[in-house]
Amino acid sequence: MNIVTPEFQDVVDRLIADLKPSDCFGAEEYRLAQEFHALPLGLDLWSYGFLRPDGELISTEWEPDDIQRSRSIQDLIRAIVVASGRYPQLTAFIPERPEDAIVCLACRGTKVWGIRIGTNKPARCVLCAGLGWMVTDA
Repeated sequence: MNIVTPEFQDVVDRLIADLKPSDCFGAEEYRLAQEFHALPLGLDLWSYGFLRPDGELISTEWEPDDIQRSRSIQDLIRAIVVASGRYPQLTAFIPERPEDAIVCLACRGTKVWGIRIGTNKPARCVLCAGLGWMVTDA
């Protein structure tokens, strides 16, 4: 499965080039996006997430030197699915379920897992990003 195509790289590069401080969740997210030349994906409980045009995912913990990097295809798929809410241009790169995909280990294919904080409604599965499946290298 090849998600990081020249077209993908062009779209992510364009989104980064067009990024303005007002598009970010604060000055720190914008600063880090510029430093990493990466598209900000948002905040989770403890870190900022970023996507580079080459498909690398970067997450920064609260400590400035605590940086995690991933090239896992499952992490990339999850990031693209979640980020497509913020950047609809990424929707085109969400892959169809491959034949060798497995049912998500957390949600068992239901696409939901747990409860949304504050609403008591089912939450989108965080492991598969609500796809209901995972690639076998995950």
